[in-house]
Amino acid sequence: IRYNDTYPLEKIMDKNNEFGQLSKLTLDFIKQKESLEMEIKNKARHEKTLRISEEKFRELINQMPEYIVVHQEGRIVYVNEASYTKLGFIKEEVINSPLLNFISKKDREKVAKEIRTDKEEHEFKDFEMSIIEAEGNPHPVIVRSSLITYEENPAIMSVLIDITERKRFENELIKSKAGLTAILDNLPYSAWLKDKNGRFVAMNKTFAAFYNLSPEEIEGKTDFELCEPKEAIRYEELDQKVIEGRKRIYYEWKNPEIKEGQWIETFKFPIINSKGEVIGITGIARDISESKLKQLELIKAKEDADAANLAKQQFLSMISHEVRNQLNAIIVLSKLLLVESPKPEQEDNLGTLNFSAEHLLGLINDMLDFSKIEAGKIDFIDSEFNIRELLINLMYSFSL
Repeated sequence: IRYNDTYPLEKIMDKNNEFGQLSKLTLDFIKQKESLEMEIKNKARHEKTLRISEEKFRELINQMPEYIVVHQEGRIVYVNEASYTKLGFIKEEVINSPLLNFISKKDREKVAKEIRTDKEEHEFKDFEMSIIEAEGNPHPVIVRSSLITYEENPAIMSVLIDITERKRFENELIKSKAGLTAILDNLPYSAWLKDKNGRFVAMNKTFAAFYNLSPEEIEGKTDFELCEPKEAIRYEELDQKVIEGRKRIYYEWKNPEIKEGQWIETFKFPIINSKGEVIGITGIARDISESKLKQLELIKAKEDADAANLAKQQFLSMISHEVRNQLNAIIVLSKLLLVESPKPEQEDNLGTLNFSAEHLLGLINDMLDFSKIEAGKIDFIDSEFNIRELLINLMYSFSL
């Protein structure tokens, strides 16, 4: 083909000749070049985005209050700002230093074992340890770790959560609990504290002895783990009554396990915090068998006295009925004799007989009145009488 010759397009694109094959290769090259350029541009854009994201992530990590440490083969390769500034170090003192240098001596063996075991099992468990500040003071933390890739190499990232305040609170709580236990143990009766879920959090030895257990064995348990189901349900219902009512309750119960009969009185009342929330229940119980026995004896004595009083009233009622019938007969007959014109000497005797019978009837009625007074059934009536006549008859009856 000469330079100035023309060549048909269909022959140039024909893959069966040299021009067609060359054209196809040229087009494939151009497409690959364009694809490669696009891939390079996308990769550059992706790397830029990734770099920006990484910078933001690092900034976010640095702003976190928790200590974040990345370590490889026992050496620290990355720390966030809180990890060294809060502990009084500079970054250069930490990076590439052995991890165990910043852990308290008493925890180093435990930490090394935990890391080794977790790497083998590919599962990291949370644990507590103390890290060392620049001044040498221990600093309690909880460690939470996971496997990551750092700069294309396997590494462990550990998040150290500061628990200084929690430990301080726990220590204060232990001291407070020790003081509370001392108070409870010196009470002359059983005492206990439960949380809102019904679990025992504190109790004295007297209470624990009731179940033949130690306070340590009861702590954390519920009534369902200590009592029969029926009894535990009753206790739970009473606890709910205290929580819902937000006030003290009192009840007495008899211990069925003791044949002689043991009576217990119990007070339960809610524990309310400064926010007005019920956070638990406390209770005290004491043996009232002796006082209950005296109370029962008093009740029985009263019942016996009431029975005796009733018998007395029935006896007096019966006797007075019989005696009054006879006296009424004497009174009526003496009055009949008086109206039948007796002899003068008989008239005085009949008058005295009549007066004495009426007086005796009055005494019997007075006796019944005393019985009514004791029973609270006395009725007072107004009645006219001649005091002069009454005194003369009394004088005459005593002169016989």
